[in-house]
Amino acid sequence: MIEVEGDGALKVTIEWRGIRHEAEGEVDEVVREVLRFLKGVCPTYELASKLLFAPDYAQLMDSLSKFLNITQDGDMVLLKSYMPADQSMGLVLLCAHVLSKLGMREDDEMSIEELKRLTGKSDKTVRNALTQMTKDGTVERTGRGSYRITNLGIMRMKEMLESGQEGM
Repeated sequence: MIEVEGDGALKVTIEWRGIRHEAEGEVDEVVREVLRFLKGVCPTYELASKLLFAPDYAQLMDSLSKFLNITQDGDMVLLKSYMPADQSMGLVLLCAHVLSKLGMREDDEMSIEELKRLTGKSDKTVRNALTQMTKDGTVERTGRGSYRITNLGIMRMKEMLESGQEGM
């Protein structure tokens, strides 16, 4: 059972095979506590968690803040417009993904028009970069002229952000 308290605290109660565990506090604290509990009661979870890619969205937002900001109306502003198109688009697509996971954006898809506007790149540059990014698996086409970042793209952008270097 998951509850959100009036003060914004999260409370999670897990009942599994006669074991009951409660965690309460900030979202990050509760998630860490739930994962510790699962590792303790389900040893195969610990083994599987070593193979699973589960991004830390709070950490990603912190890393992204060095490259872009979000306005009060939810629009993104790229701070480093000199970056190559694939990096710029990777960053805004990653930000759209993170915002959608955090409930701050309806979905993680972006149109070519949005990508052009947010990156400041020309139509041809955006289209050429999207073609290459689709071929290498970092983005996927979701509909006519809409794209989203893939798990591989998230992993690559995460590595770039963590290394502090620009370059996919």
